[in-house]
Amino acid sequence: MKKLDKNSPEFRAQLFRYSLGEDIGNAVSHCVGAFIALGLLVSLAWIAGRYGTSVLDTFAFVFYGVTILFMFVMSTVYHSMTNSTARVVMKRLDHIAIFILILGSYTPFVFCLLKSKNAYIIYGIIFALTVLGTVFKAFYAGKFKKTSTFIFVLMGWLSVILLPQIIKNLPHAGVVFFVTGGLIYTIGAIIYALSKFKYSHMIWHIFVLLAAISMYISIAFYILQK
Repeated sequence: MKKLDKNSPEFRAQLFRYSLGEDIGNAVSHCVGAFIALGLLVSLAWIAGRYGTSVLDTFAFVFYGVTILFMFVMSTVYHSMTNSTARVVMKRLDHIAIFILILGSYTPFVFCLLKSKNAYIIYGIIFALTVLGTVFKAFYAGKFKKTSTFIFVLMGWLSVILLPQIIKNLPHAGVVFFVTGGLIYTIGAIIYALSKFKYSHMIWHIFVLLAAISMYISIAFYILQK
């Protein structure tokens, strides 16, 4: 793939491919998400302190909350940038934040609920994919969009291997919110990968917000409080 000059019209067209209205929608949708995520982080810390039985419980819940907040903040800042250099950096962080959020979402399930050999193995795979994905996005942000989206979805769907254990250990309502969150993420990822119509990226953002809330409910109210 030909490397474009950062000052070329083609480069700016790729970097600023959304209209002003779309970028405002993209930024506002996840700015709302960031404020919600801040509240979720505070509540997760409180729940871990109230119902957790170990430092690991607290770490897992707080880490998960931080990854939600990080993802929404990075997305908001990226879509707010008008400077080319800053936007390139924030685009990389925006994509990296998705890998980190997936890792964060696994953490409470693995270390607070399942605590099994299989769960630790899956977590190790997710951790490795997060590291590889971070390195990949640091150098190739904006490229191989469908490939990176496939990796996001693959990381999420690896949880199916743990689903029998999750069903066994998590209350039914918690399982419903967990599965619902995963399905919403997947549908949103498909919309993101296709991006064939105006404001499709904002719709992806809304799906991410809804999925994050569903996953939060599964974790916050049914893992330590079951």
